[in-house]
Amino acid sequence: MKLGIFLLTENFGENAHDAILNDIELAIYAEKLRFNEVWFAEHHFNSFSVIPNPALMMATLAARTDKIRIGTAAFLAPFYNPIRLAKEIVLPATDPFVKSMRAVKAKGVQANFNEENYEELLAQRYAFFDAKTFMEALLSVA
Repeated sequence: MKLGIFLLTENFGENAHDAILNDIELAIYAEKLRFNEVWFAEHHFNSFSVIPNPALMMATLAARTDKIRIGTAAFLAPFYNPIRLAKEIVLPATDPFVKSMRAVKAKGVQANFNEENYEELLAQRYAFFDAKTFMEALLSVA
């Protein structure tokens, strides 16, 4: 039987820094308990679930553990450059060197989003993309 843990990095104490460090420590402890995998989520626009970039959590954990496999449930595509995101998703699954490491292939890319919640971010960061153009660019690379 394989065991895994899914971490949302929930900010119960109103301190995002501590919440992130606590989940890294929890994942390290999961490896000591012989869990096989740890998964991170990505969330924005709230102060409770505080992982804006699961790839950073994965890299941090990879540097501090030896065996546990590390993955993300999904990347929220509208927050990324399509070329960079495609490389982050495709490289671990295809590159022989990276494949021998402990990365678990991402389970999904979430493309839909509520434009009301993301309006300010989209205006600032992706003013030159509409959602359809962004996803077409992302999918053409992957």
